[in-house]
Amino acid sequence: MQTPQALSAQSGICDLLARLLLSEPDAELAQLVGTEAVAGILEACEPGTISWVRDFRAGSRVFEDARRDYAALFLSPGTVSPRAGQWLADDDAASRSAAEAIRTALRRLALAPANTGAWGELPPDHVALLLAAAAHGLRSPRSDAQHAADELLLAFFDPYAAKLGRELHAHASTPLYRATGALIGELAAERVG
Repeated sequence: MQTPQALSAQSGICDLLARLLLSEPDAELAQLVGTEAVAGILEACEPGTISWVRDFRAGSRVFEDARRDYAALFLSPGTVSPRAGQWLADDDAASRSAAEAIRTALRRLALAPANTGAWGELPPDHVALLLAAAAHGLRSPRSDAQHAADELLLAFFDPYAAKLGRELHAHASTPLYRATGALIGELAAERVG
């Protein structure tokens, strides 16, 4: 069993990654990324990110670059899929089966975040939804919720997380998403190790 401090740290990283992967950058994300704590985490993952983050605000050139990068990475076919089913399965039928298993797990565990805004538009196997649900469970004072969140990550994130992180880092054109890929890799290594 992990310590409360380890669970809290892992929950915070899951929350951050969920927000980075949720949708194209917006003013709220720019504000979050601009905080000293988040900028420091991203810099530790991808040196040079902190100087880029200083200019990351709505309407700036780097903000628009990040929006284009997100679209190219996650919304264009054949790039980095944010869908767990596509990483866990080799064909469409297996991918749909994985998505259904995730939907069932989220419902059974009652770990889903609010079903509003962009969250309500996500498919059940979107990595942002998985990470947000896991963060919710890891933050819980209830050990059964913490265990359920860990099991969710074990079954539907850990098997492909390192590869997702490497692919994201390799294909990203902005420091924000290269750092996101590196952070996914670090979380994967921490969970496996």
